[in-house]
Amino acid sequence: IHMYTYIHDVTNVDLEVLQSSVINLTNNQEQTSQHQLLLFYLGKSFAPTPKLPTFESFREDVLQFAYKLRWAWYFFTNGNYNTISTPGKQLETALIEKSKTKQIRSSNNPCLELFMQKVTEELLQHKSNFSRKIPDNLPKESRNELQKLEQRNDIVVRPADKGSKFFIMDREEYVKRVKEQLADTSTYKCVTGKAKAIQQITEEVENWTNVFGEEPRMS
Repeated sequence: IHMYTYIHDVTNVDLEVLQSSVINLTNNQEQTSQHQLLLFYLGKSFAPTPKLPTFESFREDVLQFAYKLRWAWYFFTNGNYNTISTPGKQLETALIEKSKTKQIRSSNNPCLELFMQKVTEELLQHKSNFSRKIPDNLPKESRNELQKLEQRNDIVVRPADKGSKFFIMDREEYVKRVKEQLADTSTYKCVTGKAKAIQQITEEVENWTNVFGEEPRMS
């Protein structure tokens, strides 16, 4: 079942089939509604219909993108970045990452300005698409249940190691079991220097790819 599968009436699916798609391991064994069960029944590859952004929000994102690029180009072309003082770098970060879009004059980079011009033109060409509505591939009740599950922080929903089932577990119990696994020193070890460990792993991966990448069967 994929994202273009539409199920408008959950009662058409056998209840036992729905219940077999999830294993409830929570302590209170709370009752799972049919519309919650449907979410698990649809499987790991199912993708709910995404909500389309409004034209204005998308336009604001594009303007913010142009704003960041132009400020980045300004700081790149005004002196060596390595010689900029700490306050200067902080100012640059604040300007580039500012949440609200502010007008900034066009840069002196014709390639950058041409790119932004083409992006804006492409946006205007697809303006009519933002008013198009895509049918929801979930019943309204299941969509509401999905939002409720997303807001819960007392449980963990994970796919089972085998098969297509899911399991629900209390978060505290899940964290406890993970810590028990990590405490197994025969399998895991505590890393003290993260930077050194990352460098070591990177070198090991590079060495592995260099050795096996020369094999005819490797690509």
